[in-house]
Amino acid sequence: MIEQEADESFHKKKIYRDEYEVLLLPFSHITQKGFERKSVSARMWRAFNHWLNVPRDKFKQIASVLERMFSAALLTDDAEDDSELRGGIPTAHLIYGTARTFNAANYVTFIEVKKLLDLQEPKVIDYFVEVGLELFRSQGMDIYYRDQFICPTENDYIEFAGGKFISIFTFSVQLLQLFSDNKATDFSLLIQKLSLFCQIYNDYLSLHSKKYSTLKTFCDDVTEGKFSFPIIHAIQSQPNDDQILNILRQKTTDIEIKKRFVSLLEKFGSFEYTRKTLEKLRDEAIDEMNKIGKNPRMEEIFKIVLNDLESEVYCDC
Repeated sequence: MIEQEADESFHKKKIYRDEYEVLLLPFSHITQKGFERKSVSARMWRAFNHWLNVPRDKFKQIASVLERMFSAALLTDDAEDDSELRGGIPTAHLIYGTARTFNAANYVTFIEVKKLLDLQEPKVIDYFVEVGLELFRSQGMDIYYRDQFICPTENDYIEFAGGKFISIFTFSVQLLQLFSDNKATDFSLLIQKLSLFCQIYNDYLSLHSKKYSTLKTFCDDVTEGKFSFPIIHAIQSQPNDDQILNILRQKTTDIEIKKRFVSLLEKFGSFEYTRKTLEKLRDEAIDEMNKIGKNPRMEEIFKIVLNDLESEVYCDC
């Protein structure tokens, strides 16, 4: 009898372990290359710890939660955008289906929320709710403009596209600051500059970087029909030329048509305008960083990634 109960207990544990692994297969797929640690935005929020100096054990605990949450968000982003590749491999929803992918993303998010509760800090959940509201609001407006085929203004873009990264950065720094002795420093302006830089830079690379095209397919924003920063500039600066709009409406996968699209962006000065905008944001971010204090880790990120807008560095913000 005891032996039978032991066998049943073992069987239940095995089912639970297998069930857990099955549920997380889409998540395991996207994390196999470590996107949550390699992205520029991840390196940036980690660099804030130079100022905050959170104890090592607590920092590792928070970093693990944030990384897994961000990876879960990438799962839903890829499915909502119907992206084909991430990091040179097929996206999870194309392997496991949209339903399983969304379920895995939600499951992981709630697992990590439970870990946040274990931190025994009441403000944590308030921060999480705020970031969730802002993230879904910004993403929802991004999808609305795309699906209704309405070209937003540049200010609209800054509001919804920048809002996604601002909420993620803010949440990351807020969590760290809860466990830091440095409660006084206001990072909000720096976060704003870095967030907008990451979003626009990501848009720029999607249309301009050869290496990015091998990791995310060539000009995937064109196939998505996305109104990214360079595209918005081209449309607004050339109101009498509808070539950009006509190509974007098709959501084409044709390489030659995409090449034509890129040549138009170059002709209309949209890449040059984007580079100048990025240089301005970079300089403003560096000025704000210097007001807060020296940060070798952040300076290294600027040096390697942000200073050279023509580099082939992969920036999956």
